[in-house]
Amino acid sequence: MIIRVDHIDIEGNTLMNLEKTIKQYFTRESVVDILTQYELYYQISLGNYIYETIQDIDETNNKIAELNLFVDPNIALANTFEEILRYSHLHDFEEKFYYYVRKRALMHALKDFVNNDKELLGKDTYIEQKSQMITNDTFFTDNMKIQLEEEYPIVNESYDMLITDEIISQLQSNLSDGLITTY
Repeated sequence: MIIRVDHIDIEGNTLMNLEKTIKQYFTRESVVDILTQYELYYQISLGNYIYETIQDIDETNNKIAELNLFVDPNIALANTFEEILRYSHLHDFEEKFYYYVRKRALMHALKDFVNNDKELLGKDTYIEQKSQMITNDTFFTDNMKIQLEEEYPIVNESYDMLITDEIISQLQSNLSDGLITTY
């Protein structure tokens, strides 16, 4: 999906507010943190979706390898930007920002899982059930949160080495120019 920012009519967002938002949420440190969290939410939830449908740890690992699903950092950032455009006008956006990132990553993983697992039965019911849990913020369990905390330093370090100031400048410019691609 391609979104032209100048064609989005989001309540409370003007182009001036958009520039401020880009500078606030797309600093180097913020991007490294967003990508780290998005990837971990995606991968942990993907493993959970697979395990729930198979109920065997060895088969789950085989299915994870078979599906070979990964997060494209560009898509993760575009999805985050879309969430910012959609919700940044809300009075509690700051405190709910990472809820929106988590929700988008979990829904992204759900979509990828359902679209790529040809053996999954009852897809519509599964999507409906998981989407409701994600929206209600009841899907990502305490055990999953512990796993995220344990894996965070490793994933964060890899993004910290990958993301440069030049990449951030280009990203901010692209976002300001108003053309982003989301899943």
